[in-house]
Amino acid sequence: MKTRNIILAILLAGLFWACDGTWLMYDTEQKDQLYFKDTYVATRSSSFSLILEDTITVSTTVYVLGQPSDVDREYSVDVLSTAPDGDTLADGTTTYPVVPAVLGEDFYLDELVIPAGEVQTTLNINIIRTEKMLDSCYVRIALRLAANDEFDVMADDSTRTSSIIICRIKRF
Repeated sequence: MKTRNIILAILLAGLFWACDGTWLMYDTEQKDQLYFKDTYVATRSSSFSLILEDTITVSTTVYVLGQPSDVDREYSVDVLSTAPDGDTLADGTTTYPVVPAVLGEDFYLDELVIPAGEVQTTLNINIIRTEKMLDSCYVRIALRLAANDEFDVMADDSTRTSSIIICRIKRF
């Protein structure tokens, strides 16, 4: 009986020593990953028709899957040209053409940085009132998170490697 208890104690102690450090469930050497919380294409519509300002800011949150860092880390986005010729959008009973927005001309992005100590940040898309919006059309902005030296982009399923945020803006 005494021998059995000693053997049991040795086995339990061995089990605890064998599991030392295995509580980490991910590879700490891999790059942190970025994602939008929504796993579907997030579409937001805005309009200059009822405001006097020349800039509209649309915001979304970018999240980090990983650990906070001691330093600010830059992340990247790709601007997608997703308004094919002939693309239209119905607004009530009227149909408007959709044209792709141009970075630096129709919109600009605030600094793309995950602050030190944080695992999320706000991505601000600043849309500028431009002449092309006077033509009663929608201007489409489509952004996708992109991998860089600091981050990979988290795949939310096996068929898509990144989420997209799309903004549609019009002015009458």
